[in-house]
Amino acid sequence: MRTTNSDTVAALAVQGHHGGVGQIRGGTVLDAAELGGGAWRFVDAWILPPGTSIGSHRHERGRELYLVLSGRGTMTTNGVPAAVGPGDLVLNEPGDTHALENTGREELRVLVTAVIED
Repeated sequence: MRTTNSDTVAALAVQGHHGGVGQIRGGTVLDAAELGGGAWRFVDAWILPPGTSIGSHRHERGRELYLVLSGRGTMTTNGVPAAVGPGDLVLNEPGDTHALENTGREELRVLVTAVIED
């Protein structure tokens, strides 16, 4: 069994992630090697303060799943915005353009994982 704590990356500051607004905290909790290879690519934990964002980007071959742990925001996928909150899961398919913005008054915490099928 492998365990890790997302607090280890919570102290890492990232400015303008994927061209987003402001400074967010977080990063990779588990990478492909730690996940045993195969289709798994990463598990990231991100903390977005109010008014910050992960900029619009896409993954040509991968599926990316966002799990909202706390806070509120807007996930925009292929130009269509959707409100997200605690417990929401957003699956971005290969080629989807997506971005996440904290539109709430408290931190937006998300867990993001990606799978790439060869």
